[in-house]
Amino acid sequence: MDTTVVEVPVKRAMIQASDKVVLLADTAKFPGTGMAKVCGPEALDVVVTNAPVDAATRSSLEEAGVEVVLAGKGPE
Repeated sequence: MDTTVVEVPVKRAMIQASDKVVLLADTAKFPGTGMAKVCGPEALDVVVTNAPVDAATRSSLEEAGVEVVLAGKGPE
């Protein structure tokens, strides 16, 4: 989802032109509240986020075959 409607066609074109689509988003961005839909989970290959996403979002991503990667501090 996006709140800047004018950017949506550009983002869609980038997704279409990509071999692999990776979404990097803080968990506060889920489930999404923008005015315009950029794409559904079926267009994503990987989601990188900082903490586990809510159950509904995780289910949607899993059903679409999206890999979810939790980023965080590595070993010290």
